Amino acid sequence: RLDPEQIDEANRIVENSADIEKALKLFTIIARDLKRIPGPPLPLYLTWIPSANTTINDKMGNETSRGLALAALLKAVGLDVNLGLVAYNDRSQLYPDFPDAQALDGVIAVLNLGDKKYFLDPTQLTADADVPSSKLQGARIILLKDNHSEIVKIPTSSPDSSETRVKYRIRIDRQGRVKGSMEATLFGNEAGLLRR
Repeated sequence: RLDPEQIDEANRIVENSADIEKALKLFTIIARDLKRIPGPPLPLYLTWIPSANTTINDKMGNETSRGLALAALLKAVGLDVNLGLVAYNDRSQLYPDFPDAQALDGVIAVLNLGDKKYFLDPTQLTADADVPSSKLQGARIILLKDNHSEIVKIPTSSPDSSETRVKYRIRIDRQGRVKGSMEATLFGNEAGLLRR
């Protein structure tokens, strides 16, 4: 649960925004502004789980509390969101026929807009809502719905949705000294990896 002041602030932040922009604004606040709890990430079953209210007030969260706080904020501004229990593909794996709770690493928010699902992992900044973070691509999650749950595989993004463009400007003076600069622009998952 969130305090009325937190709900009012969330609505103020997303005022006059399209639904996907609302989600990305709140996602960025949780992913960028909340400190990480010190120490190595723990699996979900060993993690202390503070409320969304406490996480936002303390401005600190882990893989689980960040996802819960984001989902609470998204619901507070009127968006359709579910929780997803995730096993990050770089640490563990959920098997569809026998999901093991000890494989779970955290919680993500799954935003439902029309027929499209957006998998928002607030432990990592992303530059594009259409491109899940690298830890999520190809992973399975347990999607919690009102009266049931299901295992969902997160799609892998196409290579053209993540790219890096690099420009070099090089000058050689009369003495043969080289000066220059490099400018890189990253898109999609590449940008998310850089911000990690």
